[in-house]
Amino acid sequence: ADSTVAGPTGPTGADSTVAGPTGPSGDQGGYGGWSSSWDFSTSISADTMDDPGTGNLRFNHATASSVTEMVINEANADSVNVAAFLSSFANSGNYGFIKIFSKANPGTKFWAGTIRTVGDQGTYYWLEVTYALATGGDPPFSNGEEVVVTFAQKGDEGAKGDQGIQGNQGITGPTGPSGESITGPTGESITGPTGPTGADSTVAGPTGATGPSGDSITGPTGPTGPNNITTATTTNLTGVLAGNGSNIKTITATEDEVNITDGGNTTEKVLNVQSKCKVRLASDISNLTDATDTKVTLDTEIYDIGSDFDSTTNNRFTAPVSGYYLIIGTVHWKGITADSRLEAKIFINGSETQTQAALGNSNTARVTSQCVSVEYVASTQYIELYGRQTSGTTTVDIDGGTETYLIVHLLSV
Repeated sequence: ADSTVAGPTGPTGADSTVAGPTGPSGDQGGYGGWSSSWDFSTSISADTMDDPGTGNLRFNHATASSVTEMVINEANADSVNVAAFLSSFANSGNYGFIKIFSKANPGTKFWAGTIRTVGDQGTYYWLEVTYALATGGDPPFSNGEEVVVTFAQKGDEGAKGDQGIQGNQGITGPTGPSGESITGPTGESITGPTGPTGADSTVAGPTGATGPSGDSITGPTGPTGPNNITTATTTNLTGVLAGNGSNIKTITATEDEVNITDGGNTTEKVLNVQSKCKVRLASDISNLTDATDTKVTLDTEIYDIGSDFDSTTNNRFTAPVSGYYLIIGTVHWKGITADSRLEAKIFINGSETQTQAALGNSNTARVTSQCVSVEYVASTQYIELYGRQTSGTTTVDIDGGTETYLIVHLLSV
């Protein structure tokens, strides 16, 4: 029968000198830094940077070195929402570096650059970038090719260094040549008309001695003198100047100007009206409607020479005479929370004449836009200042105070 008692353990054998077979390679590890993958889209449009579609990424230009913008869907190639990863690109304005490379050929197909601006557009993110380096063609990737996006945050700003040693003063340049001296023409000399004869004296002088009788000689008749000068009212003064009728000049004065006419041609025109003003906005205009022209109700006069600005009812300047006017309109903006186009506009008689725009985003707390123009404005036409904000929000305000104002000066008639 079999024994139920175990025998003693035998001695341990010698170590083997033959290595076992190599095990299979492990799965590829994840990419370094912050990274995720998308499918590249070659549906490129420089004018419409909208949602590229779920799992997609695209550029605004087919040439790698000309890429300045890109859009990335917040869902990656695996349909995983990575909005938190994309929002980290902004990092409160401390933008960093971005590299996009082919998942299949990372060493030969990539695009790299720096991030300038990041905008959350709801289902996708818009990035403004600066090109640094690329390889693989224009564009570097084919349509539908899976690419990996990696992001490296910019480091904190280092401490300010010590001030450098002041350099030596440069050599003083030679004195420039004197400007040409030009003497203007001598002004025309005009003799005024002879005044009326004074009243006869009421005191008789002494009678002189009677002289000897002389020969009676009749002299030649002298030439006929000019007609007397006639004048009208102070608002329409007309005078005829000159001696023998061969050189006649007419002076016409109105409330607006003084004209001197020689032989039917106006030779001189003198401005007889002073009109200038500067008016500012006292209080904020809040929560402007998006993409709508809004009148700036200027209500505080810094100066108004000529009393041509209405700061209580219509909040506008009315031209007292037809002429050329210098117009400066400045609008100061605040409350900017998104990418915005901020415009200052000059309106004449209810129609837009000049526009100047500035751009802002969530990192620019205040922005100023200003229009400067010289315009011909007819008498009784009016000048107004408008503002327009296009941001997709109603949180933008026009700042009241000293930085929102309108200046109008009459230059000539």
